[in-house]
Amino acid sequence: DDEVLGLCQKYGIDFEQMKSWYDGYNLEGTELYCPRSVVKSISSKKFRGYWTETETYEALAKYIERKDREFTTEGGIRERMTAARLNQRETKRQIIERQAAEIEVLRKEIARLKEIINRGGESG
Repeated sequence: DDEVLGLCQKYGIDFEQMKSWYDGYNLEGTELYCPRSVVKSISSKKFRGYWTETETYEALAKYIERKDREFTTEGGIRERMTAARLNQRETKRQIIERQAAEIEVLRKEIARLKEIINRGGESG
């Protein structure tokens, strides 16, 4: 929106009308305008359906492919899976540490009880 708004302000075009004509897509919160239609309407100062004159489908397909690639390789699924594995490893590590501490407590208690038994049942 900001880029198209800036162009509309620069060339004296009604932004709301531009938006109503050419703001057809929203991809992950990013407003996508038909670029050729925006340029044509600014240069001709007329709003009309430039869709049939564009290669927007191909441009949009390339954009979607790029975003998909970015999502899967640059901070998307890969990063989330790595974080999940690391978190799972940390959780396992915490469980092991807790169990090791519990085992140490049990060993000390067993040693204390054996000592009591060896002294003939005296507790103190």
